[in-house]
Amino acid sequence: MSIKSSILFPVMALLILTVVSGSCKKNHKENDTVTRKVKIVFTSNTTGKPRIDYTDADGTMQRSIALAMNWSKEIVYQASVASASFHVYGDAGYPGEQLTLKIYKNDKLISTTENITAETGEFDLLAPAINF
Repeated sequence: MSIKSSILFPVMALLILTVVSGSCKKNHKENDTVTRKVKIVFTSNTTGKPRIDYTDADGTMQRSIALAMNWSKEIVYQASVASASFHVYGDAGYPGEQLTLKIYKNDKLISTTENITAETGEFDLLAPAINF
């Protein structure tokens, strides 16, 4: 084996590996979109007035949004958003009414928060924050 071929072989192998590994890159934008999909589901039998504060797709807090007794919202968060939070609260219910707040990430349930209305009719549900 000559000196020329002993140098040429490693250089060619490195070149081939570089081309092959570069062509196998995945589309991370599509994967990022999937990992940033969150669904909020609120269910209740309360006669009260539920409201929600939550982080919107661009990271803005949406405050005091009135909810129906059974409400859901799906959000795909922008890459600039580091975390998201969800808080349901209200009053004017009757004591002992059931409330549930579920958070899904990529269609997988990651959090369930349950509570009942207090003797005063007030209620409060705070789900753990999601970090991206």
